[in-house]
Amino acid sequence: ALANLLHLTARDGESVAHWQDCLALAPDWAQAWLGLGESMGELGDLTGADQAYARAQALLPKDPLLRVTRADLLAQDEQGAGDPETARRLYEEACKLMPHFAPAEAGLASLEGQAGAFETALGRLRSLLERDPHAYFAAWLMARFKTYRADDPDRTLIERVVSEAEREPAHEMAHQAFFGWGKVLEDCGEYDQAWSAFSTGHALKPVNRA
Repeated sequence: ALANLLHLTARDGESVAHWQDCLALAPDWAQAWLGLGESMGELGDLTGADQAYARAQALLPKDPLLRVTRADLLAQDEQGAGDPETARRLYEEACKLMPHFAPAEAGLASLEGQAGAFETALGRLRSLLERDPHAYFAAWLMARFKTYRADDPDRTLIERVVSEAEREPAHEMAHQAFFGWGKVLEDCGEYDQAWSAFSTGHALKPVNRA
């Protein structure tokens, strides 16, 4: 509990030390490996974070979310530090463990967009949002991957997702739907409405760390 509190208050160096102490006593504690990975990731130690996540994954091999957590880390290809190919494999494995798993599908679409395969990414996101209008992060990705017109059918799809987000503003990802909608409206020249959508998104964005 203390290690997690330290992480939430951005004291990740201390959090790492506490998780390591816990793991010295309980090396098969998957949650501790996950916590260690999160804190190492915040400190910029991608290799250490991935190794910790891999240990957690080995202890919980049928957990699709652990694979997505690792993949999200490795998909961060800033300054060539990531590993998009391994990230793709992990997302695909997560989808095999849980077909149509929204976080994994969105992760694959993000990688496809990064690689310039925008139509492939958009097709994947379109299918995801038609199945699950609560996949709010996917709406933001979909908005980013093309320029919208007023008569674009994907605009209607994203608007439907925003309607769902309006019903559950406490959802931790609801703000992403409003950011996506703001971008769509901006593309269409509806600047006042876009400003309102962006403002709502910022108001809903959770603050998880001190």
